[in-house]
Amino acid sequence: MQRVHRFIASTLLAAACAGAALAPAAPAQGGGFTAGDLYLAGNIGLPGPHALVRVDPLSGDSAILKQYAGISGGQESMAFDPYRQRLILMARLQPSDGILWQPYLSDAAGNFAALEPAVAGWNGLSPTGDGRIYFRDTLTSLLPFRWLDAANQVHILYDTDGVTPFLMDGFSSWLEDMIYVASENALIAVTSAPNTLCPGGNGSRVHVRKLPLSADGTRLSGPMSCAEFDVVGWDGETTHGLSLMPDGDLLLGAHTGVYTFFLPRLIRIHPSTLAISSFALFGDASNGGTTWSSALGKAVAQSHFVAGLLAYSAGQVDDGVGVPSSIAFPDTRYAVEEIPAQACDGAWVAYGTGLAGKGAFVPRLYGKGCPKPGASFELKLDQAVGGASAALFVGLSPAAVPFKGGTFRVGSVLLAVNLTIGGAAGVAGAGSLTLPAALPAIPALTGASFFLQAACSDAAAVHHVSLTQGLQLEIG
Repeated sequence: MQRVHRFIASTLLAAACAGAALAPAAPAQGGGFTAGDLYLAGNIGLPGPHALVRVDPLSGDSAILKQYAGISGGQESMAFDPYRQRLILMARLQPSDGILWQPYLSDAAGNFAALEPAVAGWNGLSPTGDGRIYFRDTLTSLLPFRWLDAANQVHILYDTDGVTPFLMDGFSSWLEDMIYVASENALIAVTSAPNTLCPGGNGSRVHVRKLPLSADGTRLSGPMSCAEFDVVGWDGETTHGLSLMPDGDLLLGAHTGVYTFFLPRLIRIHPSTLAISSFALFGDASNGGTTWSSALGKAVAQSHFVAGLLAYSAGQVDDGVGVPSSIAFPDTRYAVEEIPAQACDGAWVAYGTGLAGKGAFVPRLYGKGCPKPGASFELKLDQAVGGASAALFVGLSPAAVPFKGGTFRVGSVLLAVNLTIGGAAGVAGAGSLTLPAALPAIPALTGASFFLQAACSDAAAVHHVSLTQGLQLEIG
């Protein structure tokens, strides 16, 4: 059976690739991104008034990509996901659109694609690189920590028992910044509010927690550890940006209301031990967003005093060096993200929603591995009824056509292949299938995209067919 699946998938994708000439070529980096560029989301003082902005920190080449009505929070409300090769961010597109905030995926050109739910309040966005994105849901205090899977379905993060929803502080779990650290398989979360202290901690300090995850990422694997750091002893502080540096330590930006003293407003965190120390000291307290810049080999912090970006080396004690940009950044809080260099430039981007079947399970279709010329990877189909028959569709464009009570999401269909799903026969959600596949080693395929969806027989579905969401395969 595995050999049959490999043959089907290889033939399927090879045939799809034969149509690559019909799709326009894109830059080698997925989503059109360039490694080293900085992306900022915040108020730029223009009609809109918020915008997503790209800055090349070496040349100063800058562009306003998309203007919209508002963002949710700041640094913690945007992140770059290397699995999807997209930015994920929270935004409100129009003042009168009736939406508080909604999560969106954005490519390098500022093309936004909405995610469900339509009204959300996510922060602490923390991609892992394999399709998962952890976040805190600010609209609930009951199930605050959740994660998005590769098919864009939302799950609860559980405590160590795998049953109790995780509550970082036993109640509302306030959060300012969060990042996933692969070397630790852990989330590093930062707070500074007085009600989210380390045990016996000081309310005016920055508090850093380590949340160790289980191998499958569905729960915590052990107790949290916690450390704190004092930026200035007589004033409260908040944090504005958490990023990974080349040596494996984390860079954290801090903000205080004290403007005249050189203080450790850039902080170094060792993710294994949570040892915290000063990275750089400066007197400009605005620090409205921080990230590490691989292009500059320095930390970059936004300053509303100069309405721009400043760069700092480790141990620096001054007000930094200006980073060129043709666009000003006058506000006090921004999301700032660097596009990292990637081993894989291909992307898997789930889009739209599927249609539930037995047991209210919505089947999932997603990829594992790097879709690039000459590479092997896998297509995964799961959460279907065990033993069901299925059809996999591949096309050259996305679509949104009513179908079997749901939506058919593949346009310009190239192929449809019949499959049989494994798993315990008739059991809801137990059906799964892995299709090993490979792309031909043809460089001209780079930048082409193909669009996939699966339909599964399911007597409990509204028209006896359940559907996966759509899946864009972007060849790197």
